[in-house]
Amino acid sequence: GEDHERFYRIKEALNRFDDDFYNRLARTVNGIDPEKRTLGRIFAQALFQHPSLLPVAARYFV
Repeated sequence: GEDHERFYRIKEALNRFDDDFYNRLARTVNGIDPEKRTLGRIFAQALFQHPSLLPVAARYFV
């Protein structure tokens, strides 16, 4: 139902980014100390280092 539609819209929004963006995002995640790497920290660093994610996050997670 609603969850399926929401996750579909998130997937569609994330499909707009190219491979280079995801490579940079992966480098951002790899830059976080593995012992301090949490989902919250990854999300925060991703938003800070890649502000183009802000509209996606604001629309679907806030």
